[in-house]
Amino acid sequence: MSRALAAHVGARSAHSLSHSGEFACLAIDARAASVGVDLEVVTVRDFQRVARAAFAPPEIEQLDAAPRHAVAVQFYQLWTLKEAFAKALKLPLATALHDCSFELRDGNWRASIPTAANWRAVVWQPCPALVLSAVSITAPGSTSASDSCATYRWPSTDCRVWPMLLDLSSKAG
Repeated sequence: MSRALAAHVGARSAHSLSHSGEFACLAIDARAASVGVDLEVVTVRDFQRVARAAFAPPEIEQLDAAPRHAVAVQFYQLWTLKEAFAKALKLPLATALHDCSFELRDGNWRASIPTAANWRAVVWQPCPALVLSAVSITAPGSTSASDSCATYRWPSTDCRVWPMLLDLSSKAG
């Protein structure tokens, strides 16, 4: 399904594909050296057990402290960010789970990412059942990560704004 989407738009520049359930997504950034995207259908699981096996201690603490109704979305925010960075940085998923970390401190998210390149990461929730993260890594010689994102629903050609949950960059703080 995600390859059909890439073929439909004729993705020629830096791009990444993901699918989950009946959904597929494609991230394209013509100005980036690389991109990564991950899409996950929000399903009930033992979030704390998975987090303890795959996340950093501050991330586990954040999930433990989150209100019960917010745990699933917060888990998928972290998971999709890590998987999108794995794709963009061409890391094995296990390495990205360990080496890419995100911490909410004083109301602000902070990220530790194993790259000297500038980057931008955005997390959306297109609908209550989906969480999607896209990462753009700067091209050599570029001073900043991409600052524009467009979202499209396919096969429809309409463009609409999705609820953004998080917007992080290597220049933010």
